[in-house]
Formats: sequence, structure tokens, C-alpha cells
Amino acid sequence: MKKSLLWILIFSMLLVTSGCARQNPENLPQNVAKKFWDAMTAGDMKEAKALTIRSEIEAKKPLGIHVVRVDTGLAKVVRGRAFVPTVIYFHLPVKKISEQECNATMDTELLKVDGVWLVDDVVTMKNYDNAVKKGVADCSARLLEKSIEKGLKEYEELQKSLQENFKMYKKTFKNSFEKLQKALQKSVQELQKELQESDENVTLPPPQKGQRI
Repeated sequence: MKKSLLWILIFSMLLVTSGCARQNPENLPQNVAKKFWDAMTAGDMKEAKALTIRSEIEAKKPLGIHVVRVDTGLAKVVRGRAFVPTVIYFHLPVKKISEQECNATMDTELLKVDGVWLVDDVVTMKNYDNAVKKGVADCSARLLEKSIEKGLKEYEELQKSLQENFKMYKKTFKNSFEKLQKALQKSVQELQKELQESDENVTLPPPQKGQRI
């Protein structure tokens, strides 16, 4: 009889604990993801690792970017895996444009372990690397296209700075780099066309009397 009561008490305590874990707002996947990225941004690796499944993450900055902040949205749970929309805001490691804000979008993925949501560190960091590579290429192309408005000299200086900083990563993110190269080529062609049209529209003053054309 005593043993039966003991087992009933243990089972009741487990149900209460499990219920608390489910109701605890801190255990919602989007909140766990936010705490994880807040810790990563602050460089608190101990806290970040405590929120992951394998604790195998490292403090790294792919392509040398400086992460400014990370925003997370509401989680979507599909077959036991939570997907949290995540936006990484960062600065490029290029002095000339170091204050320009870029962004990359990805999913922070989580799994439930013993009733607690934890970040799948292997999958999430792979998503992070891929998102940053694409974000760097897209942002670089956008800034280069914008620099054309300031003139050819501004464009060439920025292009040179970007090539010097990112040439070592060309093989690392080949697809994104090819996209960037295409964007650069398109921008140059547009600039040349504008300059050509500008030259064609120049009107010469009428020749003075006795002056040969």
C-alpha cells in the first residue's frame, strides 16, 4: 500500500513538473531561440551552449562580419521540429562601409528534449553560415549599385575594397559570389550606357563667323 502511494506521488510530481515546463513562457521555442541569439551576440558562449542539444557551437564570425543584433519571430512547429524565422543584422568588415547595415534571413531550428525546447546547434549554425554568405553577397551588390550614383571613382574604390576583403572567400561561397559578380557586371554596363547617353546629348555651341567645324 505504501509503495503504491509512493508511486502515485512520484507520478503526480512528474505530471506537475511536465505541466509547468509546457506552460512556462521561457520554454516556448521562439523565446529559447531569442535567448540563444542574445547570448551569441553578447559572446556568452556558456549560456548559448546551455540552450543547445549538443553544445558544440563555437564563437565564430563567418566572413569576419560584425553582428549588430538578431530578431526572431513566432515559431512554426512541424512534426516535432520548431522553425523560428530569424533575421541577422550585421556590418561588413570593410572600412569604407563599416557602418552600413546588412541583413540575412534564416530559420533557427529547435527540437524538444525531455519536454524542453533546445536549439539544434548543428543545423542552425549551418543555416547561419549559408544565410550570412548570401547576405554578404546581396548587400555588397546593393551597396555597389548605390555607389554608382556617386560616380565612377566611388564605385571603383568600393569594388576594390570589397574584392580585397572577400577574395579569399570566393571558393567558400561560390554561388553567392557568382551572383555578386553578375550584379557588378550589370552595374558597370548600366553606368557605361549612362555615360554614353550623356555624351550623345551634349550640344555644341554654334560656330562663330569664319570658324571651321
